[in-house]
Amino acid sequence: MLDFSARLQARCGLPLLLAVGPCTVASQSVTARALATTLLTRLGARDAPWHDGRHGLPEPPPGLRVALAHTRGLAAAVAALHHDVRAVGVDVELRDRARELTPATWRHLLHPHECVSVRALPHVRRPAFALRRLLAKEAAGKAWATWSTLPPPPPTVQVTACGPWVFVGHCPGLPEVRGVWLQHGAWLLAVAWVPVSVYSSPST
Repeated sequence: MLDFSARLQARCGLPLLLAVGPCTVASQSVTARALATTLLTRLGARDAPWHDGRHGLPEPPPGLRVALAHTRGLAAAVAALHHDVRAVGVDVELRDRARELTPATWRHLLHPHECVSVRALPHVRRPAFALRRLLAKEAAGKAWATWSTLPPPPPTVQVTACGPWVFVGHCPGLPEVRGVWLQHGAWLLAVAWVPVSVYSSPST
């Protein structure tokens, strides 16, 4: 396990915990859950049960927030206390997947304003732009699972970069999400959270 909590906290300014670990295709889910269990233990949830909630996403013990992600070769988990954030989400993908995000796929993944932005970029930078937005939308969708019965379609989510590694996400009817991107070798990660300051929800 690699503990990326310090890197994440330096970027977001919140006491969020993040861990990643290598995995095979067969062990992706098991590895992600093991990472999450380790983080929850660090937050005080010793021997506390947790189960799948809506969308098959993990539902931790009361007072804690957790999200999982995995792709070929790497699993990830993020966790936090409820009084620090209302919800969290994470996604991870190989950076090489950017090559698959062609202009023909943009309209299925990008918000109309993002389509305008990506077309204004040099061709060589467009795939990376699209991949970053896709990861941010996936992470945001997991954070929004507390309020939405289904993840919102990617084109309805607008992700705006606030710097090289920081973003905010908006979707009609849902609270604002904030997030960061992190790079680890061949992989790119996105972590998203709903701040306490922008939305009120039950404390459990």
